[in-house]
Amino acid sequence: MIFDGRKSVEYRKALPSSRVDKILIYESRGVGAVIGEAGVKEALAGTPEEIWSLTNEAGGIDAKAFDEYFKGRSMAVAFVLDNITRYDRPKMLADFGARRAPQNYMWVERG
Repeated sequence: MIFDGRKSVEYRKALPSSRVDKILIYESRGVGAVIGEAGVKEALAGTPEEIWSLTNEAGGIDAKAFDEYFKGRSMAVAFVLDNITRYDRPKMLADFGARRAPQNYMWVERG
């Protein structure tokens, strides 16, 4: 959905302690590899209601799925994506120093 323009924000339940300026896009089904990346234009944080009102047309999910994801949470985070790039060839997680896909965040140093 990111690559075809139907999704331009990535939701998370917590704001990371360090600034995020790029997100690697990992496809778990089938490929099992990093298939692209996106820049982070800005990180929005607020109540789930605030974040939904700002991003509901860009998140690629409906209100029910959004509410379920943030159920019981007082904070929601939305990374606004830009400079989206699909790699010509998928890259393995090992190329980024990882042995398995992270559940939430993983910091990667890139040269």
